[in-house]
Amino acid sequence: MKKSFVLAGMISISMFLGACSSESNSGSKSLAEKCEKGVTESCLEGATWSMNAFYTINEGNTAYSVVKELKSGGVASPSTLTFEEDGSFTLINSKSLYLNSEGTCLGEEEAGTWSVSGGQLTMNFTMGCMLGSMGYSFTSTPTIIDLNGSTALNLGGSYIYKDAPIAGYSLYEVFTGVER
Repeated sequence: MKKSFVLAGMISISMFLGACSSESNSGSKSLAEKCEKGVTESCLEGATWSMNAFYTINEGNTAYSVVKELKSGGVASPSTLTFEEDGSFTLINSKSLYLNSEGTCLGEEEAGTWSVSGGQLTMNFTMGCMLGSMGYSFTSTPTIIDLNGSTALNLGGSYIYKDAPIAGYSLYEVFTGVER
């Protein structure tokens, strides 16, 4: 009798632990899964994105080519954009000499708030290297794309960086998602 109670207890505990582990595995989605419906709050919340280059978009909106990699002194120096779940974001600007960005932001950090409504991303910079006490609002209709097998955020031709680094190109800021 005691053996059956012990056995039943052990089976119950193992079933409980198995259920808990399967729930935690199903709750952690990849960035591609979170963003399969496009740019939404759940896609961006807690996500970090990295921009290693400016891109041009070829006809058909599917192929992307690198215009200029963000390098400083031969070393890759990407910009990173992190969206926090509390509605704040941090943008750490590249140290690249190819970025002008009014000449003041290279390697600096900016912060602000973000929101998504109707597929539009609005970012309000509340402090930062090029703003001083001024505010800057950035609104775009971004898309989620596949960039060489990685989930990427295309800001849609609206620039966080104010000055395009190369004249004569329609440049796109495309941030590759960083899986956590």
